[in-house]
Amino acid sequence: MRARANKELLLIAVCLFAFCLVRSGSAKRAGGRTAAPARPAKYFELVNEESSFLMSLTSAASAKKIDARCPDQALSEWDRVELGKQGCRVEAKAASGFARLSAGRKISLNTASAQEFEIIPGVGEKRAQKILQLRESLGGFKSFDQLEELNWFSPEMRQEMERFFTIG
Repeated sequence: MRARANKELLLIAVCLFAFCLVRSGSAKRAGGRTAAPARPAKYFELVNEESSFLMSLTSAASAKKIDARCPDQALSEWDRVELGKQGCRVEAKAASGFARLSAGRKISLNTASAQEFEIIPGVGEKRAQKILQLRESLGGFKSFDQLEELNWFSPEMRQEMERFFTIG
């Protein structure tokens, strides 16, 4: 039984090694360099009365293509298109932080809302308001170190902040 398990593990290891070898070989055939990483897709946020969607810019070049009530306006990354009973509204660079997180991007610490700060474990409504007050009093954050002025801000919270947020 043990010999069979060892043979299976050896087979798995050989397969992984072969896979890695093939991948590195294809990089060498590409001129000895690894291929440039793919550029991240660009997105905009589409919001209707019930929900919010993250949409690829390749799927719609202008707001008019989304809904006939929208202006014939070109969309750019992180725009927010709101569809409602009153019609269509397009806001430049106004996509929510949650939309950015869905796309694997970080939220700016200097533009985040109280609700977005609440994704950090240990940060509720009151603590989120304290972060906003500190940001306002400092005129914006220049580093994560400034959050340490909050006596309850722990190293674990800082790790989570750096995971989801960026200075900028």
